[in-house]
Amino acid sequence: MGETSWEDFIEHRILAPVEMIDLNVRNSQSTRGENAATPHARVDGRVRRLQPFASDNSNPAGGINSSAADMAKWMRVLLREGKLEGGSRLYSEETARELVTLVTPIPIPEPDPELSSQRMSFRGYGLGLNLHDYRGRKVVNHTGGLPRLFSKLTMVPELELGVVTNQESGDAFNAITCHVLDHCLGGPTTDWVAAYRSQPRAILN
Repeated sequence: MGETSWEDFIEHRILAPVEMIDLNVRNSQSTRGENAATPHARVDGRVRRLQPFASDNSNPAGGINSSAADMAKWMRVLLREGKLEGGSRLYSEETARELVTLVTPIPIPEPDPELSSQRMSFRGYGLGLNLHDYRGRKVVNHTGGLPRLFSKLTMVPELELGVVTNQESGDAFNAITCHVLDHCLGGPTTDWVAAYRSQPRAILN
């Protein structure tokens, strides 16, 4: 059997079956196309455009650059426990269970008073996914990113609900995600923008 690069394996064994076509798997191509995001950051008090990270040496650690539409396709596969649109499987039911089974417990911090609605009763890591609870529901999430380009995928499997955000500020994508979850859960709500702004190191401004 000949050698297969990580990029070719991901493209043929995962992305093609899911029909994720509006993306690439190489950092050197991350800004290809007219609709590609470009990195920005606050420099000397002003938001400025930065040069993109272009090294392909770290592709397996963060080289998949996707559109929102393709991220939604990937979330649907995760929420359907590996089932594809046509009824076949990308991965088995056993693998689906293992992905969201807690393997590594993580200590639970006490949130600041303004973020008290995020208090967890469990927290840990499964197989490549973070696991915790939010307002009584199991939440599965993970972030991904390159310098100044960050995304966060969050799912509530019980509700078949998924949220994807793309934002340079962790406070911002957490505020957006929690706002959407509050709306979809239909219970109590928190002004998350105000809550994160109140933090000592807040960068929501």
